[in-house]
Amino acid sequence: MYAAQAAPLPRHTPQPHFKIHRLLWSLLLTLATGVLSYMPANAAPWIDANEGQTRHHLQNLIDRGVLNTPITSWPVMWAHIKQELDGIEPASLDKDELWSYQYLRHELRKAMRSISFQQTASIGNSVTSIGDFSANRREEHESGLVFNYTGRFTTLNLDINYVHEPQDDDRLRFDGSYWSFLAGNWAIGVGAIDRWWGPGWDSSLILSHNARPAPGIFIQRNSSTAFESPWLSWIGPWQLVTFMSQLESERHIPDARLWGMRLNIKPLRSLEIGFSRTAMWGGKGRPGDIETFVNLLLGNDNRGDAGVAEDGSNEPGNQLAGIDWRWSHRFNSLSTAFYGQLIGEDEAGGMPSRHIGMAGGELQTLWRDTQIRLSLETHNTTVYFYESDKTAPNVAYEHSIYQSGYRYHGRPIGASTDNDTEAYVLRSQFHFSDGDSLNLSYGRFHLNADGSTTGYRSGGSAFGSGETTTNRIQVAYTRPINSTLLLEVGAFHYSSAIQYSGEKISGGGHVSLRAYW
Repeated sequence: MYAAQAAPLPRHTPQPHFKIHRLLWSLLLTLATGVLSYMPANAAPWIDANEGQTRHHLQNLIDRGVLNTPITSWPVMWAHIKQELDGIEPASLDKDELWSYQYLRHELRKAMRSISFQQTASIGNSVTSIGDFSANRREEHESGLVFNYTGRFTTLNLDINYVHEPQDDDRLRFDGSYWSFLAGNWAIGVGAIDRWWGPGWDSSLILSHNARPAPGIFIQRNSSTAFESPWLSWIGPWQLVTFMSQLESERHIPDARLWGMRLNIKPLRSLEIGFSRTAMWGGKGRPGDIETFVNLLLGNDNRGDAGVAEDGSNEPGNQLAGIDWRWSHRFNSLSTAFYGQLIGEDEAGGMPSRHIGMAGGELQTLWRDTQIRLSLETHNTTVYFYESDKTAPNVAYEHSIYQSGYRYHGRPIGASTDNDTEAYVLRSQFHFSDGDSLNLSYGRFHLNADGSTTGYRSGGSAFGSGETTTNRIQVAYTRPINSTLLLEVGAFHYSSAIQYSGEKISGGGHVSLRAYW
């Protein structure tokens, strides 16, 4: 059990050994015919990133000390959560805790089906420009069909999506598709998987699901159980994931690869710490051998380092790395938490440097049969934002070699606000006893604060070369129509219109339907 900002570059004929996604889709199609021979498993492997309501209930039980599992690396594996849920005596829980326990049990029963289908459809009049954790759409009009099979040692998830008038011209997509198998306590697989690394509700500075997931291979720990060794048991429950994906051909360095690794630990029941690292490397015309990757891992990737030429001809890649944390405390019926994230755009002395940052606080309580979660979060993606006389615009998410920047199909891979932005978001979540939920937020954004961009033909901020200060009001209401159908209605408005990927956006709305069977 385990659980365009600029004119597109001309296409080229890719070399087969650069194409990770060829391996991905051929494996998926080959294995689809034979995977059904496995015995049924107890649960599907993970909880997807963007499942905001499930995250709320998980966080509620963790902050109250009922569960002790790390959940800042999304998707979150079901294995350890199921083990802990199985050990809970419901009679020992108070009303608030019992509510979240029952919700998670309900979601677990859905995940335990060996075969399931899901159909989605979303209609709106605007793309999603500044997404948060719960954002489940990117384009104006999307529809999809998902088939999932879970066996004792393997899971196949086939996600077929159709987009009407997409920004990147890819109408038919397989985002969300994957095949994985268990090897001991490790899930190994191939796929295009949405990820969210960090404790934020509104932003992850290093890896969010704002951009489409790039196809690749991955390894992730299944159960987050702690070490038994007394030398390492102090780390508490821990999770480790690494992946290697391939970015698109239509970028300055075609077929560049994206590597990522994250370790998150819980040395205290009230404290979770995460260490993240990503790197863009390889691609057409760039060194992509094992030696290059080893140098990248060791941090020997700055010009002037041993073996790295000053002209950058053999520079291994462009890296981001940093740390995040979340500390919680309970005051009677009120749960509180403080969290933050610090990500370095560069490396100096073996440590991340040229930082961008995020910080937030939240509280959760039960009031009149309604669970309420309030959060205030801020982030700044200008390098050296904490030193006014030293700020360095057009550095974060940019690189002189990988000039398309830290983006995929034109959308930022890290913070959805892209670089040189200061943001403040006040969010309220209301979860009602009938299963409905209401998400309200007010945000103030100073986008591309320096009013300039890199000037690279294929790079630069997704919000253009101008400076924009705007306030945003956003609302989303979710309601289960019956046991199989979920409806979401949402709307947003900007006080001053923003430019996003060449489009002017001042507001919009959407209606989404999701059916399970």
